[in-house]
Amino acid sequence: MVSLNDPISPQAETDFEALMDSALPFALQTVAKRGELLPFGYTVSDDGALNMIGALPDGDAPLSDDVLTMLRDGVRANRAALRAAVYVSDVRTSQGDAVRLQLEHSDGAAITFAYPYTRSRFRKTLTQGKPFMAPGELFAWSD
Repeated sequence: MVSLNDPISPQAETDFEALMDSALPFALQTVAKRGELLPFGYTVSDDGALNMIGALPDGDAPLSDDVLTMLRDGVRANRAALRAAVYVSDVRTSQGDAVRLQLEHSDGAAITFAYPYTRSRFRKTLTQGKPFMAPGELFAWSD
């Protein structure tokens, strides 16, 4: 696990911002519209290109943990051509429901952000709470 006090390289900071700018709006829109979120992610390639990633295990109702495992395994298998990744999921926190973004970088940086929300079922809108962050975990770049 990476400490929040560990320095983050300028490249990791730039990559994390790009990943969050792409992933968070899509996740919040999906939760507002559908009321749920199948985990997904984005990667940053060595040349800086952003790519959305997804996974779908066999079965009618895939478990989020299984989808996250497949996403992480896919990034790990392709890590030689990647700089960074984010894994996005809908989770339950002490503050209620939240969209979680788990970011990791090839240089060893890892941060987790959670964006709490409440959803209006009838209007299909979200009210966002105060986001918080925690130390992250390396999945693809751990050995």
